[in-house]
Amino acid sequence: MTKSPESLVAPGRELIADLVDRLINARVRYDIGEFGELFADDVSITIIGDPLSIYPFPNHRVGKAAVLDLIAGLASVFDYLDCEILDVMIDGERAVVLRRVHIVHRGSNRSGRVHLTDWIRFRDGKVVDVVQLNENAALANVLGG
Repeated sequence: MTKSPESLVAPGRELIADLVDRLINARVRYDIGEFGELFADDVSITIIGDPLSIYPFPNHRVGKAAVLDLIAGLASVFDYLDCEILDVMIDGERAVVLRRVHIVHRGSNRSGRVHLTDWIRFRDGKVVDVVQLNENAALANVLGG
């Protein structure tokens, strides 16, 4: 017996899709209050790339306060002009988001479009883990490297 497509959708998929949307919108606005609501206390974030050449701060943080500090650091370096979500895949409490952002480096005023991929894990309606892979060459170009 084959299952109908509706029965193949995991329960809670709409919840995860809504959380992904809120998370990405909060990232575009650097909305620390929204992040605080979305993140579990034990949230972790890892940004893949060389922290010495791309970011002036460590690229792995654990705990809500540390992750919010990293986001505040990003907000001090970059401004988002726009964000286009190219694809979202959801499987249970995990999501992968491919997006393209148009950013400006606040120090040099250089801008560019950078592709990002986020692997996000949720638990009980909260973000518990984010791994972000940047298009490092494009990001380095925005930074002037």
